[in-house]
Amino acid sequence: MNKEELLNYDDLNFHDCQIYSFGFDSDNYELLFDIDLILKWHTEKSKWKFSVSPVTIVFKNVYDIEMDIDSNTQLIMDDIIKSNPRTPKNIDHLPANTLEYDWYFDLIVGGEIRFKSIGMTMYKRKESIKQSGQTLTLDKRGGFSLSKEGSIILEEY
Repeated sequence: MNKEELLNYDDLNFHDCQIYSFGFDSDNYELLFDIDLILKWHTEKSKWKFSVSPVTIVFKNVYDIEMDIDSNTQLIMDDIIKSNPRTPKNIDHLPANTLEYDWYFDLIVGGEIRFKSIGMTMYKRKESIKQSGQTLTLDKRGGFSLSKEGSIILEEY
């Protein structure tokens, strides 16, 4: 695993990013998401193009997960919002000054995902592809994956 220049959470735009799968690593209190992250929106000759990468998001020290999903076959995000910083209940087992947040996934197609976590790490599994669509085909993205292989592009704690 290598680290690219790290992104800043506040500069990311999760609008129109598709969730392909999610899973739980109960032994490590992690919640993982497999998404297509739109890293850049381009305007070329009055048409939109997008730089898209398959990414695994790993939220750490997760609990109180609530999901209310109303969708046929797609989960498209409008945003990921973090709020309510506070000291975690298990601070004795974490680095000093660690904060915990309420996380909220607002889904365009209907529904929401909520949980508590100290933060996330994002792993870019493949290089960005510049294209006219906002999602990659399963073949281009390498199928579904919750792998932590690839470049770390964000560590938000």
